[in-house]
Amino acid sequence: MAKNAKWTFMVYMAGNNTLSSAGDSDLGEMRNVGSTPDVNIAVQFENAGPEATRRFFIRDGPNDDVKNLGKTDGGDPDVIRAFIDWAVGTYPADRYALVLWNHGGGWAPDDFDQYAKNLRAPAFTRGEAAYMGKSRLKKALFSTTLKTVLQKPQKERAICVDDSTGHSLDTIELGHVAAHAKDRIGHKLDILGMDACLMSNLEVAYEVAPYVSYLVSSEEEEPGDGWPYNTVLKAFNNKPGASPAHLTSAVVKAYIDFYKKAGQSGVTQSAFALEKIENTAKSVDALGNALAGHMPDAAKEISTAIKRSKSFFYKQLWDINQFSKEITKATSDSKVKAAARDVQAAIKPGSANFVLSKAGIGSSYATCGGLSVYLIPPLEDVSKYYGDLAFTKEYPNWQKMLQNYLTHW
Repeated sequence: MAKNAKWTFMVYMAGNNTLSSAGDSDLGEMRNVGSTPDVNIAVQFENAGPEATRRFFIRDGPNDDVKNLGKTDGGDPDVIRAFIDWAVGTYPADRYALVLWNHGGGWAPDDFDQYAKNLRAPAFTRGEAAYMGKSRLKKALFSTTLKTVLQKPQKERAICVDDSTGHSLDTIELGHVAAHAKDRIGHKLDILGMDACLMSNLEVAYEVAPYVSYLVSSEEEEPGDGWPYNTVLKAFNNKPGASPAHLTSAVVKAYIDFYKKAGQSGVTQSAFALEKIENTAKSVDALGNALAGHMPDAAKEISTAIKRSKSFFYKQLWDINQFSKEITKATSDSKVKAAARDVQAAIKPGSANFVLSKAGIGSSYATCGGLSVYLIPPLEDVSKYYGDLAFTKEYPNWQKMLQNYLTHW
């Protein structure tokens, strides 16, 4: 057991689904690097095979099994908390990174199975791996747009969680897990990484901000290979004394460089300093307030702006930078223009800013700010769960604007 390490790098791999084989590949990448006296690599991997759930202390090579836990529920927050307790207690360090690895889609609420039952989803079964094999969502963690998705025929759904239980982790539960990590460590979790689709989202970031210092995540869906763990871990091993801010940005660079070399487009990654999120949250709230005050004219202006902005995952998440720029062009109201410019200023990338770094591969991401927000098109309803989030509780004007916008459309 490595003692007095500078970092313990924890990877929670919920792979009891179509990602099972991808998990084996990622473990291989980690083993190509291995732990050092300065960097502990601790992993929990639940796969879809007979091995079930195993814990590893990653060494250079395959002989790294620590314990076989048998069958667990990858979507149960208590299972994640237990993994954190084990990793922190067994492999202590000055700093800690936690990577959550699985399927997902933004801020979304609720357990998949309960929501499916409430909706009486057609032909619902708790294992929908056959469909997920065809899905565009290759890497992610949390479910979203559940009402829309689950009311579709089974073959058209785009959700994957723990295929044995149907459970998933929602954003509020994620906040609870992050709070537990902070309590267990004795200080904020230094880095939270999302090896998952669509998690570079204001609502998610705000939920974990009290408990996490830095966040790294993708605004777009991730390609099937996910994070390149060999180059990511080399960044930690090569400079274990570097600041969390530096290493978080290094993850962004490693990720983008990997996919550039592979010739992959449609790829994004962002790094955030969560202690500086308040200004962004306030500016988005102020923009919501200005737009609400400009109704009903603002309704058509919003519709024009979102048509010209980048959306993600069935038009439920929108790049806030692009939207702010487009609403500035579309609106006739000076207060809306000023509030939109404030949003753009709040998410301007920089080493001393909330957005530490962001990058994308593909022309449609050139003006993306690296951060999405919940913004739905006309003829849809605001999720009844949106008001449960920390962001909407503390900054309610964005939600009020959405409701006002849909009323006036």
